[in-house]
Amino acid sequence: MSRHNSQELFTEEGRKYDALRIKGDSKSDYDISAVSMNVKGALSASKNITVDTVFNMKGRLSAGIINAPDIKIHGNISVKGIDGKNIKIVSGSDGSSDYVHGGNIEIRCGDDPEAREELLRITGGVLRALHIDDSILNDIPKENPDKNEAVFTCREISGEDISLAGVTCTDLSGRNITLSRNCKIENLSYSGTLSADGTCTITSTTKL
Repeated sequence: MSRHNSQELFTEEGRKYDALRIKGDSKSDYDISAVSMNVKGALSASKNITVDTVFNMKGRLSAGIINAPDIKIHGNISVKGIDGKNIKIVSGSDGSSDYVHGGNIEIRCGDDPEAREELLRITGGVLRALHIDDSILNDIPKENPDKNEAVFTCREISGEDISLAGVTCTDLSGRNITLSRNCKIENLSYSGTLSADGTCTITSTTKL
């Protein structure tokens, strides 16, 4: 197992890691290759990340192309592309990827209930560790309809079963597609089912 801590720079070009764990703020000037990869913190990778099994990220990510069968990202990301089979992205702030290609794709951006639950879990754990009454968690605000919603921006998303919230996309294609929370789609094509709530905007729709 390899660990990289705060402010460490990856310098081993061409190395493939086994179980790579990154904690804190890290950056890399080379391609990153690993069997599995877990990131908690901030990672700035100027090139691509390739993982054989699971890529799990909580924090802030800037990178080239992310390629892994299972991709789970909880945080802010800005990448050139995402390739995978099962892809889940949950973010409370703006994010972007030129494209997302996969099988099962779920992207939720904005004031998301899951993001709030994660905040409650982390904050509650800290308070209990300090022996402070965690009843103050009730004061953490719920959804704020007056603030500007965060947006995940993407040129192209393609997959099988796709669920999006708070996503702006030029070209979206899939089998079964579900849209909610102010999605803005320019060109949409689907072969199975399509569901979109009243907050979404779709310019062109094609049933394959």
